[in-house]
Amino acid sequence: MLQEFTLSVSQARAIHQYGTESGCSLIGYHRDGVFAESDSEWTRRYAKNAGWQPSRGNLLFLAAERKFGSEMYVVRTADEILEIAASGTNKALGAQAVARTLGIESQNVVAFGDGNNDVELLAWAGLSVAMSHGRETARRAAKLISPPGSPATAFARAVRAVL
Repeated sequence: MLQEFTLSVSQARAIHQYGTESGCSLIGYHRDGVFAESDSEWTRRYAKNAGWQPSRGNLLFLAAERKFGSEMYVVRTADEILEIAASGTNKALGAQAVARTLGIESQNVVAFGDGNNDVELLAWAGLSVAMSHGRETARRAAKLISPPGSPATAFARAVRAVL
């Protein structure tokens, strides 16, 4: 592990309470894996789209943008998915830590993405490609946009465009 940001216990409890009271499906990321508090239409859809199944577990993890946005990193990755992490956490910071460790300058980094949670990474990387089916924010942040076509093959088209 190169870098880790965590929520405080009080932040996690507040998020969990808000998510539970709001009827949200709770999914949490932890150094030990990804956990879903219950099986729901949304957790099944998320698992299918992500290509993996979260483990079941009790979470103290979810929130709303207006309520917690100033204290934590909050991004809506899809209409039904809200990601919340410790303040100062995003994909760009993770990639920066890896690049720094390997001695790679940002202009030599190629990044691919399709969501709101990819915006900082796409803006930071020397060359970035957003998927044509992706969120508008990702397409605006990227230097290139993949050729149109099926979302299932968007990454392959994006790599071909870079090469």
